[in-house]
Amino acid sequence: MRYAGRVPFVPLTTPPEPAPDAAAWLVVREGEVLVVGEEATAAPSPPGGSPGWPAALPAELEAATDTDPVFLGVEGGRACWAQGVGAGTPAPTGTRWVGL
Repeated sequence: MRYAGRVPFVPLTTPPEPAPDAAAWLVVREGEVLVVGEEATAAPSPPGGSPGWPAALPAELEAATDTDPVFLGVEGGRACWAQGVGAGTPAPTGTRWVGL
């Protein structure tokens, strides 16, 4: 399904070959999602829009991961991944947690 002005999201279970160079990481913590940059001061855009998701898993969060990363699909040439982190994990500088 296409929405006017939006890049379509293609759900997949495995990354395509070759895998896209660009990425977006949906980092979740107990019902919250991590947003970055200007998005960190406003409500996040829905998937299929222009979410302020990090382009890589922030290094500060690597030790806090509590799940394996999950490939979600491709949006506008970006590989989209999800990663869970433990309860109480602080948001890195320039980011914030927003309720889902």
